[in-house]
Amino acid sequence: MFTFEDLILLVSVLVALIALGAVIAVSNERVRRATLEVRDAARAWALEDLAMKRESARRAILFENTDAPHALSQIALDVTGAGTDFADARIAPGNVPALIARTAAGVETVFTPSAKAFLKANPAYARRVKATRQVSALEAGPFVAEELAAIGRACGLTALPRTEQWEMLSLGADDHSIMPRSSFRLKTT
Repeated sequence: MFTFEDLILLVSVLVALIALGAVIAVSNERVRRATLEVRDAARAWALEDLAMKRESARRAILFENTDAPHALSQIALDVTGAGTDFADARIAPGNVPALIARTAAGVETVFTPSAKAFLKANPAYARRVKATRQVSALEAGPFVAEELAAIGRACGLTALPRTEQWEMLSLGADDHSIMPRSSFRLKTT
């Protein structure tokens, strides 16, 4: 049926197809690795470029202390989407760096690099937290961390950590202004 030459031809075609498949698989793997290397190099370049731009922005962004409430109002607007008109800004008590912005009505908002550390150091504020929001570059602009650091320096904060993420705490009314609930009710006649 098949001659010896036909079998040799069939085996050589099969070996050639297998070898061709192996060469294609190896070249696909090389292309995949090269693509990953290019992607990683482009990502590293972009991160380094952003770091250089942020460093130049750190030097360039300056705030006067009188500009701090307006700048914090704009950041709060960008983060929450709701307009807040802060009347003043001050440094928070304690050893955790934070800024407290207050509206004319007395509503306070805290901007801090670490909400968890701030609330641990200031338990009186922990009871008043209504909402916690991340202040991210996607919502408030690419240099929001640098802007908050510059506002902090303008207000007198000296020991600010280099961070890319800040948090915003919306506080409720002060505990002293709320009447405590009693455990009994007065009878009305």
